[in-house]
Amino acid sequence: MLSTQDFRHRQIIFVFTMRGEYIGFRNDNIIVFDKDKMVKFQTSSYLLFALFIVGSTKVTSGVLERARRFGYSIVFLTTNFRVYSIMNAQAEGNTLLRRKQYSYTGVSIGSRIVSNKIMNQREALTMIRRKDDKMKEAIGQLDVKVNDFFP
Repeated sequence: MLSTQDFRHRQIIFVFTMRGEYIGFRNDNIIVFDKDKMVKFQTSSYLLFALFIVGSTKVTSGVLERARRFGYSIVFLTTNFRVYSIMNAQAEGNTLLRRKQYSYTGVSIGSRIVSNKIMNQREALTMIRRKDDKMKEAIGQLDVKVNDFFP
């Protein structure tokens, strides 16, 4: 299942290949090698949303396997940017997990998150060396709020 976070934090990579270059992988990283087998470009498979390959190149079977495993699409284009092949990624999800998430109606998780935020804010305020009276009062109020959530 795609989310807006996928579009915000994942990369779309365009690779313009020259003669003799090929695309491989190492340690779950996609790597573009030049004709002398030196690394020209490298990025993590975890960050990829789509890989566009412009021009003719060799793609190893490991790259295709990782595209399926990490869920990114590979689009092959001619040097004129005409698409001639697409290997689409399937947006798969754990249906049992999604079912549990959407059917949950409790407040314990939300109250834990709010409590942690309050404790983090209190900790940030106590780290300040010079505290005036307002800041000391705010720390005291945060102590009361945390105790309201978890006595």
